Order: sequence, then structure tokens, then C-alpha cells
Amino acid sequence: MGKSKDENNDVDGRQPHNRELHFSRKENSEFKWKHDKSVVGALEVKAEPVLDLRAEMVKHDIYSCEEEFKTCLRLWEDQKLRPQFIEAWENMGTLTGCCGLINNYDATIKHNCPALNDTWAKSVNEKYFEKEGYKISLFVWSWSNPTGKSETVIPMIRFHSLTT
Repeated sequence: MGKSKDENNDVDGRQPHNRELHFSRKENSEFKWKHDKSVVGALEVKAEPVLDLRAEMVKHDIYSCEEEFKTCLRLWEDQKLRPQFIEAWENMGTLTGCCGLINNYDATIKHNCPALNDTWAKSVNEKYFEKEGYKISLFVWSWSNPTGKSETVIPMIRFHSLTT
């Protein structure tokens, strides 16, 4: 027996919408970065058409977690973590293709996010976030495209509550 309409409602946006007859795109893949119940919000790094660490980051909050996300953003800004993030990312280097002639930003994102979780994010969490009841992690948000570039890959800095 199928679910009633009310059972399909997703008040916090953490579950995928009915994807029948839909192409994968940013809007219907948003549940991916929210799936972890401890996530209270995220910062999206500009990655299209090319990775730009210095561009304004897009804030993504989760319904009912707005205050926790504001606390995390205040800590992010007070500790001036964005310049530290940019430096850590750039120190990782950029992966290239075509005999080193072309930057491969998608491969760089997929490589750097897990590596920075093991190094930079771990250090930042120990110094600043854990004592406040939060932590950060880097996440690779990706989806397939029906036309053009076959896959879109975006790095995100996710903020987690340790009490969830």
C-alpha cells in the first residue's frame, strides 16, 4: 500500500522528492548534503563554470536549524576561517589533465574534500568548533546533468551539531 500524501511531506528537506520523470539537477539533489541528520547548514563554494574559492559562498540552511547555523557562521567569521580554508585548499594543489595543460577542477574537488576533512577540518574542529558543540566537514555535492557537462561537482562546507 502506498504512502498517503501527508506521509510524503518532508518538512526539513532531508529526503529526496519524487524523482519520477525528472532529470537530475541541483534542485532535486539537494537532499544529498542534508541527509546526515546532524547537519544544520552549509556553505556552497562557487564551482561553476570554474572553481572560485574567493567568490561569495552561498549559504544553505535547514528549516528548524536556523539558529544553530547562525551560531556556526558567527564562529566561522569570528575565527576568520575562510582565509584558512582557501590557504589549505590551495596548498593541496590542483589536479590537471591533458599532460598538465588543463586544470581538472572536478577531480580536484573529489580529491581535496576528503583530504581536507582528515587534516584542516579536523584541526579547526579541535580548536574552535567542538568546544561549542559543533563540527565542520567538507562534502562533495554532485549530480548528473541531462545535457552539457555530464556531472556537476560542488564542494560544500557543512556545519554539524554534535548534540543531534
